[in-house]
Amino acid sequence: MKTTLASYKNGNYNVMLLSDGTKIRYGKDGEEFDAAFPESVDLNITDWCDIGCSFCYRGCTEKGQHFRFNEKYLDSLDFKPGMEIALGGGSPIKHPDLDKFCEYFAKRGCIPNITVHWSSMSMVKGGDLEHLQHLQADGLLHGIGVSVPFYDATVMRAMKFYLKNTVVHVIAGLIDTNAVYQWYKTGIPVLVLGYKDMGRGKINNPEDGIEIWHEIYLLKDMVSGIADGSGLPDFESTYGPVPDDVKPIISFDNLAMKQLELQELVPEEKFYEMYMGDDGIGGSLTSASMYMDLVSGTYARNSVDAKPHKIESGQTISEIFASLKKSC
Repeated sequence: MKTTLASYKNGNYNVMLLSDGTKIRYGKDGEEFDAAFPESVDLNITDWCDIGCSFCYRGCTEKGQHFRFNEKYLDSLDFKPGMEIALGGGSPIKHPDLDKFCEYFAKRGCIPNITVHWSSMSMVKGGDLEHLQHLQADGLLHGIGVSVPFYDATVMRAMKFYLKNTVVHVIAGLIDTNAVYQWYKTGIPVLVLGYKDMGRGKINNPEDGIEIWHEIYLLKDMVSGIADGSGLPDFESTYGPVPDDVKPIISFDNLAMKQLELQELVPEEKFYEMYMGDDGIGGSLTSASMYMDLVSGTYARNSVDAKPHKIESGQTISEIFASLKKSC
């Protein structure tokens, strides 16, 4: 059953966020939405990570630093109630102050979410999965994105039966479309992220680029079958149809939409009904989202913005967001 997580006014319009992730914006007819502050913040709290993914666009390692929890500093930024805070890294689940961050944002009325590597779904006693369960049980964490490069039934069971509000994160070009379909038919929402050609993910070898773009092409073909209603008969014949009691959900970040040319696959009216706005990749910022790196003390329109800005002493999140809008 859907419940309302947050309801607030932002600039000249209103926002309602539901427990299943649905976001509804409404305002005066004919008036373009003009946000006073970001509705969601991609918040980097650590550059530390011990996994070493070959495609990591941030190039995180075990030499990376944590931003240690600082309540006074966070207070000065003045995060607003209802904001979605995506705690990221690095490996945020390994941050020694993670519980403090989650508790802080929950108490401010924000919606704390986190992204973790699929290995965190291991059922080892005292491991990451147990930690995530406790955070959710205590009301300190809402959504959990799990980054996966393949389909795994054990990971699926952990996400579906041991945690709440989970989302499968897949990267276009790095996951086989068969695996995407297997996740799709589980009913766990799937978020497709665009491939970031930077950091360790920088494509230096033409052969690697061909392989990545071939997978993106195949994924586009699959998404086309969903978008135009023609179905996915090839996948269904191998892995079975989507069960009648499952309502599959698939969504895309702005970079993935661009790489998959999603606007070509969906009728214009339907596209703009669901589209949440530009995140700065195309030069404008209408999505009411932004990126903030607490480790480096910088902010930007999005996590791949090549020109981050330094957070000035005393700047609030609203002032930072206003400066980003002006720079677009």
